[in-house]
Amino acid sequence: MQPPSFGKNEQSSSSIQQMSTSTTFGGVPNFGSGQRLSTDSNDGNYSVHEIHYLSPYHNKWKIKAFVGSKSEIRRWQNKRGDGKLFNVTLLDSSGEIRATAFNQQVDEFYNVLQEGKLYYISKAKITVAKKMYSTIKHDYEITLESGTQIVPCLEDPTSILKFEFVHIANLMEYEKDRTIDIIGIVKTCHELQSITTKATQKSINKRELDIVDKSGFTVRLTLWGQQAENFKMSESPVVIVCKNVKVGDYQGRSLSAYTGTTLLLDPDIPEAKDMRDWYKSTGIHEEFNSFSGAGGSFSQDRDENKKTIEQVKAENLGINEKGDYFSTTAFIIFIKRDNISYPACVSEGCNKKVTDENTGEGWRCEKCSRTYSQPNYRYIMSVSVADYTDSAWFQCFNEAGERILEYNATALHELRERDEAASDLIIEKAYFKPYVFRCRAKIENYNDSSRVRYTVISANPVDFIAQSREMLRNISAMESS
Repeated sequence: MQPPSFGKNEQSSSSIQQMSTSTTFGGVPNFGSGQRLSTDSNDGNYSVHEIHYLSPYHNKWKIKAFVGSKSEIRRWQNKRGDGKLFNVTLLDSSGEIRATAFNQQVDEFYNVLQEGKLYYISKAKITVAKKMYSTIKHDYEITLESGTQIVPCLEDPTSILKFEFVHIANLMEYEKDRTIDIIGIVKTCHELQSITTKATQKSINKRELDIVDKSGFTVRLTLWGQQAENFKMSESPVVIVCKNVKVGDYQGRSLSAYTGTTLLLDPDIPEAKDMRDWYKSTGIHEEFNSFSGAGGSFSQDRDENKKTIEQVKAENLGINEKGDYFSTTAFIIFIKRDNISYPACVSEGCNKKVTDENTGEGWRCEKCSRTYSQPNYRYIMSVSVADYTDSAWFQCFNEAGERILEYNATALHELRERDEAASDLIIEKAYFKPYVFRCRAKIENYNDSSRVRYTVISANPVDFIAQSREMLRNISAMESS
């Protein structure tokens, strides 16, 4: 597994913050050499702005921000001379923004801004974000200047953060490279390793953690660089909170930290207490499912997980709260043409539906609060499948849709706009072909009614040679029993 790709000159140095209930924030910490620090947040007429709304058009602004991650000091040399810089990710409940300090301000502010602390920041410069150097979605970024004021805020740092936690069992519903928030227990901490990256041929340290939660699943989380080096496992269960961690498809589903990731250990939030209590009472005794294998299969893909469609229905898979996973071999007999895809945000890791503003200005993403000239279409297909026992409707998302149709969703949408008959031929090429479907069955409630939805995790054409070998093994096992 290779480390995630970063922008130019970026390294993974996301924060790991030990924020246990015993940690106190009542005293002013040692903030290094910065001289404009006080516990007084009064900047005259400077009003506190939410990060989301910052732009160069605001003059007298001040933000109350959590330092989620801080890079190492990076140095450069070129024809114009040499220099140094560092950057931090600043967060509040409305969003995040990157702040960068250069040269003299590196000496002034590097020891001032501490990961996991809360600050009032004002009198800094706001410029258009250089997207090639950052994965943060904000349109603008902050440059710390000689007149910048940084004042420690002594409130609980976690009070300003907003989380949208995803259960580990639901990771298959999120596309590769999507960024999410997750909370769980560190069940296993693996040894620190050093690898050489393919892209730069440089050595970087990594550490892998196995994370579990109440959904009954475990997932591998990879830390990189300083983050990997700084992580230390304790004897008691550690609750880990990951904000903006990237979803990968290694071994089915995995997680990877990157420069925009904030990690908190044992934070003083209700969800962490609930997770810790669950693990101590029941979780410590549970066996956890894991994702493994290419294409999004899962580790328990044994004979009992292979079902006919008739068995799936007869066994009422999906009725329980967590849902059920199964695999089945079936033929596609029909694909609904209406709403086969949706216009999605083009921002990396978002994939939310965008709306046409009908003003000629483009497509609006409410999550990112940005407008784009064109959307990126993604599949959300309703597919009728059948085997020799029964038929059912499966829902496929983008990865499975591209696998089935062998055609990009944006390209198919554009083709359908020009030539509907030609697009129909693309869709119909998938009919009456056998696929091995990996699925999740889960009950859904809508308008006071309940039904089981079958969501496709992966769809792969049948490998007849592999299936023949498997059948021969099964025959041999039956003969020897």
